[in-house]
Amino acid sequence: MHLRFEAAILSRIRSPITSRSNCAKDRSTLNVSLPIEVVLLNCCVTEIKGRELLGVPDRASVKGKRNYAMLAVLLGCGLRRSELTRLTVSHLQQRDGHWAIVDLFGKGGHVRTVPVPAWVKVAIDSWLAIAGIDTGIIFRCVSRTGHVWGNRLSEKAVWWVVREYAK
Repeated sequence: MHLRFEAAILSRIRSPITSRSNCAKDRSTLNVSLPIEVVLLNCCVTEIKGRELLGVPDRASVKGKRNYAMLAVLLGCGLRRSELTRLTVSHLQQRDGHWAIVDLFGKGGHVRTVPVPAWVKVAIDSWLAIAGIDTGIIFRCVSRTGHVWGNRLSEKAVWWVVREYAK
């Protein structure tokens, strides 16, 4: 029971993406000093692969800005797909001079606060500016012509975006 508690605490620690050699299948074997890995599509993403993944979206297009911001939030903040699809503008708040995602309902109904790195905030702001979103859900559908529509993306749509860029 104690190891599960330790693993739960370790999964909440904000840290950079590690190399594949540090990815442990059993979280109870993780050392406190080791950073936690980021898992997308059931595989561990190294820092180099994460940077490559972020370099793929075309940030000149509307859809590319949205996809870059989504990938930035997934990799930089470690959100789950379900949390990403429910993320609203009101969740983004500045606390003690740092940006954070506040009062986010996560897995199992847990409420958590997640720090947002500056580069992720820049990506989100870029998407919000081009999409004209002031309130409500942050990530929405984008048509082929570049028009933002709908209330929100589904979790499966987020999965498809990650899969497309991870090829």
